[in-house]
Amino acid sequence: MLRLIVAGLCAALLALSAFGHSVIGWSVLAPEVKAAGADDEMLTTLAISWRLGGAAMLIFSALVVDTLRRHRRDARVSLAPLVIIGAGYCLYGAWAFVTSGMEPFFFVLFVVPGAVLAASGIERRDR
Repeated sequence: MLRLIVAGLCAALLALSAFGHSVIGWSVLAPEVKAAGADDEMLTTLAISWRLGGAAMLIFSALVVDTLRRHRRDARVSLAPLVIIGAGYCLYGAWAFVTSGMEPFFFVLFVVPGAVLAASGIERRDR
């Protein structure tokens, strides 16, 4: 039960991250991109792509919540989506952490919650 609560908290973090990424992150990044000389078309294209990332984060959160809801009603419902989403977050976070020169932001907001979410979805099989 505790692992499902933890997974629910991870889903909430994913949803909050989606908001932070799409709204706050873009409002900080856009002026910097413009100041670097990007034209309006480039800025629009980047905004569309950036917000796709936020939408994906929100969709992942919704998938986790739905999986947890269905599993709560029927324990036979697989928690594999938690493992897949968590592993994806973990792998992306590790790549971004290394690529960014060990920027802790990526470790804290992607690797840690990804690992926790993936671990929450691993189902023990009684022998």
